[in-house]
Amino acid sequence: MLKCLRQSLLVVLILLSPKTVFAAAPEIKEVETSILNPTDSQANTLLKSKPTYFKEDAPLATVGVVPYTLKDGEVWILLGRETEDKTWSDFGGKVNKEDESFAAALKREYIEETAGAGVLTDEQLKANHTFYFYIHKPGKRQILYVFCLVAYQPESSFLEAVNKANTEETKEKDQFKWFSLEDFLSFQIKDLEGYPLRKFFRQDVVNSSEFTQIIQRLKEKKLRKAA
Repeated sequence: MLKCLRQSLLVVLILLSPKTVFAAAPEIKEVETSILNPTDSQANTLLKSKPTYFKEDAPLATVGVVPYTLKDGEVWILLGRETEDKTWSDFGGKVNKEDESFAAALKREYIEETAGAGVLTDEQLKANHTFYFYIHKPGKRQILYVFCLVAYQPESSFLEAVNKANTEETKEKDQFKWFSLEDFLSFQIKDLEGYPLRKFFRQDVVNSSEFTQIIQRLKEKKLRKAA
């Protein structure tokens, strides 16, 4: 009886959440959703939303920024190398507190991990060339990855800023590199020699069908620019 009451309460709580994505009742499953080309309304709602799930008052939500740029007729994607395990990944982490929105967390994480060399604005996050990859695991976690167009900066500028800042937050990355689209197509098969991807970044993003769609959209941008 107690088990049934707990299950009923869980269903009610999930139905009351404005951001919940759920499977057909009565069984609630993990559901992944993606918004590749959100409308202005969708983008505003997603970015302004705040975490739904908590553990010991800590939000069960993470964000990741995947910056890309257009240079010399090519599309390039910026990754950073994790200082701790020397794997390559996006720029992101946990949503810090209950009242921090996903937009605030995205901007904060990108600034922290690049020591201010990289900055995101609300306008960039809501632009029509921004791609969203939103994963919602009911009752467990929310994850938002944003592929955002940024101005090109030399890799050395990020490293110089990190070394100069020399704070705990900015020590998460110790190298930065622009990777080509061709590199990322290779990453979907195996790691490039000397550039192992971070486990969670590979599992959640690079090996997903949604990521393949985003790469295709970026290839179309490259072709349009070349034309």
